[in-house]
Amino acid sequence: MKKIKLMLEYCCFPIWIYDENRNLIDNDIPNEMNDEKTSSICIEIQKQYDLLFMDNEKEFKHIGFHDENSKNEFIKKTIKIEEMLREKAGKRFLIENAVNVNDFIVKDGNGARYNTRDGSMS
Repeated sequence: MKKIKLMLEYCCFPIWIYDENRNLIDNDIPNEMNDEKTSSICIEIQKQYDLLFMDNEKEFKHIGFHDENSKNEFIKKTIKIEEMLREKAGKRFLIENAVNVNDFIVKDGNGARYNTRDGSMS
């Protein structure tokens, strides 16, 4: 069975389609599942994810969310798109959510960052 994987990578669309042999077919929404709402939410997710990084000529690093509320809203969108994909996929695709929300980083008000998985500060 073909698989749709919801996976976040910097500057890549969050939907990955694999064939029965685990070969990547495409990095997009399957045509038969694509509509304006699905596409719009995926684009929002990717734009927000890309903003979690600093990427300039001097450095590339993960900077995280500015607050817990932003992180939670982002997580809600990833859950929403997973639900939408499952509903549309029927028996044609296996849906896998590979978004690890436990590793998202949130900055505190003083600019320190903590890992939401273990609470460690940096």
